[in-house]
Amino acid sequence: MKRAFVMQQAGYELNGFNGVVAGDVPIGSGLSSSAAFEVASALAFSAVSGIKIDPVEMARLCQKAENEFVGMKCGIMDQYVSIFAQEDCALLIDCLTLEHKAVALPHERASVLVCDTGVKHELVATEYNARRAECEKAVALIASKETGVKTFRDITLKHLEKYAAILGDTLLRRARHVVTENQRVMDSVAALGRGDIEHFGKLINASHESLRDDFEVSCAELDTMVELARKEKGTLGARMVGGGFGGCTVNLVEPDEVERVRSAVAAGYKRATGKDPATYVFRAAQGARIEEIP
Repeated sequence: MKRAFVMQQAGYELNGFNGVVAGDVPIGSGLSSSAAFEVASALAFSAVSGIKIDPVEMARLCQKAENEFVGMKCGIMDQYVSIFAQEDCALLIDCLTLEHKAVALPHERASVLVCDTGVKHELVATEYNARRAECEKAVALIASKETGVKTFRDITLKHLEKYAAILGDTLLRRARHVVTENQRVMDSVAALGRGDIEHFGKLINASHESLRDDFEVSCAELDTMVELARKEKGTLGARMVGGGFGGCTVNLVEPDEVERVRSAVAAGYKRATGKDPATYVFRAAQGARIEEIP
């Protein structure tokens, strides 16, 4: 098991155990089922082995398992959220410092509707790693011209305009997505902080458009699902979720309208694609934890 291998590499002595795995996160849907399983496994190994692991270190180890054992060059967000999530909150993560801030997401004002396109989400077999390489190349090119640039955190739209010629069309669009998405994250925190759910929804819409046009990780089915949701009264925002190329959309919907929107999107998707989509209404919950069952 990849989690055990990475934990042992880090110097932890693990005990074996017999266990049963059960879960309700759809596999291959872009809802981070692998990260959830990684974190649950790491917690189980630490519990049966009588060891304590710092939560940030656990997130790092789980990410390392995905990066090195599986070969998927993901960031740390999914594993980190699986550990640090809080009830009825979004989570702002600083991926440089690995600090976080809980941001209230009031369930009485906005429900989270997830719709599965039924298109299997295979990140290792897609262009996910290629997108990461393109982003790294874009940062390296700008860093070669600008002192003090080390990550996308240091890059602005003015930098992209200045170096558009050396970046070329593809790298420019990849970089523009990351720079604008970083700003959308901060704008989203501000909107939620002042209770402006409507503006938060508009930022979700803009995120999908950037993922579709600049990052090019959407697909026809995801775009169809997003457009169907946006047509419905009560939908505040809709976008793809996860690494793209299939999987699910996440939709912010007024609670009184969520079941109607859910039915309308499912029916519309069936007419458009012939597929019956799975749909889920979620509420932000606490992250992974050990529970003793009597």
